[in-house]
Amino acid sequence: MPRPPVPEAVDDAALLWEARRLSATQARHVSELARSMRGDSRDGCLINLPGS
Repeated sequence: MPRPPVPEAVDDAALLWEARRLSATQARHVSELARSMRGDSRDGCLINLPGS
């Protein structure tokens, strides 16, 4: 019997599921905000969003 997922994985999955409703502009803003919160100024990890 598989073990249940860790709570962090459940939270991450829920966040990703809700993020599907964001427009490309909103998703870009969230990405930029997350980068600034972790102090990452590099542009090495970009997401190819539809409509961008």
